[in-house]
Amino acid sequence: MQGQTLGEALALLQGEWWPTYTSCTAFWIPFMAANFRMVAPARRVQAMAVANMFWNVVIDYLAHRQLHAPPSPERPALLFRTEQPKTVVWPLC
Repeated sequence: MQGQTLGEALALLQGEWWPTYTSCTAFWIPFMAANFRMVAPARRVQAMAVANMFWNVVIDYLAHRQLHAPPSPERPALLFRTEQPKTVVWPLC
């Protein structure tokens, strides 16, 4: 996952699974109920597309909220990124 070792990925999964699951459930279950109850059948796909775009913003925020956290003694503020982003190369099948 994103250039991490297996141990790092498992630790991230253990720490982030529950908040991600609860926010997903809190968003999608009420949305689906409202979508099927109030939206015309011909417009349900468009409503899902709009909701999915909103959800992508939410999940991106959840995934990157540590980058935008206020500085602390353990994580001082950085003016410039000191490391290059890791490039993931997917093998062609």
